[in-house]
Amino acid sequence: KLVYFCIKYRCVMNRYCFSILIVLGVFACDTQLTPYMAKLTQWDKILEDNPQAIADSLTTLDVAKLNKAEKAYYYLLEAAMADKNLNQLENDSTLLIAEKYYSSKKDYYALARTQYYLSKYQEDPQEIYELLKTAEINFEKSSKEDYHILGLIYYWLGQVQHKQDNYAEAELYYKKSIDIYSNLNDSLYVVYSLRQLGRIYSNQNSLDLAKKNLAKALTIIDNIDNYNNQQLTLLHASILNNQSLLFQKLGYIDSAIITSRKCISI
Repeated sequence: KLVYFCIKYRCVMNRYCFSILIVLGVFACDTQLTPYMAKLTQWDKILEDNPQAIADSLTTLDVAKLNKAEKAYYYLLEAAMADKNLNQLENDSTLLIAEKYYSSKKDYYALARTQYYLSKYQEDPQEIYELLKTAEINFEKSSKEDYHILGLIYYWLGQVQHKQDNYAEAELYYKKSIDIYSNLNDSLYVVYSLRQLGRIYSNQNSLDLAKKNLAKALTIIDNIDNYNNQQLTLLHASILNNQSLLFQKLGYIDSAIITSRKCISI
């Protein structure tokens, strides 16, 4: 009887271990660094500096051949690339697929990124706010040290509050964004938040503060050596336009005209 029990126990355990190996094998196939995943990871690293190149690269992949992990990453990069190129996807359906996948895998960093881009496709301010706050929470749960996406989340939270004239909260979020991007030495995104602070102070008639923040933004732009960047060009023109309006409020009409002409030339 003892021999029979041992043989039976061994057979059961063999089947049990075999089942575990099958499950682990399926999971590994979904998450390991496959050739497609390696490509997507590499493209993600250069997305910030060359979004157009990523747009061209993504078109070379056949989405139907990708596994679930690869598809989720593909859809995330597609949205990030479109956003960086000042465009949008037709809808948020692919991002919802990515969100569901990253949520199931408890990949909080990728989930936070996905939810940030998802917020760009919502219309209700409350929905945008809740999605961004969820993204913030998920980032804090993650073990990633790339704070760039958190800076974007704070900037967009500032935008939501700004549009509803909640200036105190908007100012707080913009300053958080500036702190992050200053630590990252990311001048472009520091300038975005400085422009927004200038607008807030101008709306509140804190004109000296508005003047100081817009002037600082322009000084930083002058030191960014990338004049072929469309995003930078549009931002530069936007700041000049805000500065011209501020000069009109201050009664500096000559300065307002000169600044407007600079804006027009850009």
